[in-house]
Amino acid sequence: SHLFRHVSAWQYRVWMFQSDFTGVFTKFIAFLIRIPADIGWMTTLFAIVGFWMTIRRRLFFGYLMLATWLIGTIYNMNYDIPDISSYFLIFYCPLYIMAVIGAGDVLSVIVRFTRISYWKMAWSVLMILSIPLSAALGGDLFRQRLTYDFTRRFIHEVIATLPDSALVFHGDWDIQSPYLYYHHVEALRPDIVLLDISLMQRSWYIEQERRNHPDIFRGSERQAEAFLRAVEGFESGKRYDAQRLEAAFVELHNSIIRSQLSHRPVYIRDTEELRHGGIAAPYPKLPGGYFIRIAPVGSATEPVFRAENVLQEGYCFDPRERRLLASAAQAALWQVGYARQVNDTARVSETLNAAMMLNGSDPHVRSQVQRIRSEMQARLP
Repeated sequence: SHLFRHVSAWQYRVWMFQSDFTGVFTKFIAFLIRIPADIGWMTTLFAIVGFWMTIRRRLFFGYLMLATWLIGTIYNMNYDIPDISSYFLIFYCPLYIMAVIGAGDVLSVIVRFTRISYWKMAWSVLMILSIPLSAALGGDLFRQRLTYDFTRRFIHEVIATLPDSALVFHGDWDIQSPYLYYHHVEALRPDIVLLDISLMQRSWYIEQERRNHPDIFRGSERQAEAFLRAVEGFESGKRYDAQRLEAAFVELHNSIIRSQLSHRPVYIRDTEELRHGGIAAPYPKLPGGYFIRIAPVGSATEPVFRAENVLQEGYCFDPRERRLLASAAQAALWQVGYARQVNDTARVSETLNAAMMLNGSDPHVRSQVQRIRSEMQARLP
């Protein structure tokens, strides 16, 4: 039963096998079109030759590689998440294997019709080097990210906006996953704790974080057990009370917030987007550099997200990176509103500039910034 749950993606069933045939086919065609950009045109052409020659010779190995690639690719196509690209990396392995076979076939034809030995040697070296060079020079990863590490810069800047011993509840895996790496592998900011609200909906994550951070859950054991009982029906595929489940989920978070606010700064983000608006609803809030701090107005001065620490001129951001920059720009706009509320003119100007640097190409952001600047100009004597 555990194997079936793994293969059928039971844990992530809200995202798996939800598309119809048309949706899967459309994604498959888009994936085919993208292959040359990922592994290079020369590698792609050699892979096609390799598949053709092995199947033409009726070699079992060729059928095996084709089946491995097709089954794995189509299976992944049924996973409806935005950051699906990395899931296909392992299924490029059959393509590279076929590319080597295809390159060997092409080389044998060239050698057969080339009589001069040094030409044979030159063609051999060229064939050997063509696959890695094609993948390196043709792939977006090599071309755009050779000298720039967006993930490191961005997550370091996000973390830099948090004070000592901060506790954060949020729901963005593009923040959580690099944080986990830099936190555990490079010991980045061991004093802070980021908990993923989406993962908090699963019993295994609750149990894991209770072991990792017993101090966070101390005083909220009763609420944690109540949520685990409520989510049991959902996770086992049995009938469950959705309202009771949501109430227990929200109360668990609010219990932790109550117990932690007295001795550490607490932040949230993404609660409304994830439809858990009850989390921290009773508390006053003010915008931080990236997250929202649970604190009364005027009780703390939050830093501004430093766009210059993340951006690099001439770099072409991919959709996921642009989404993160837009999120940081939104945080800056929240700070604009707060700075206007407390009449901090210098902070208004600083946060407006940050929003424009981070996402100034967005018409909505640009219009907001222009409107606020016009209103500020009109108030000058």
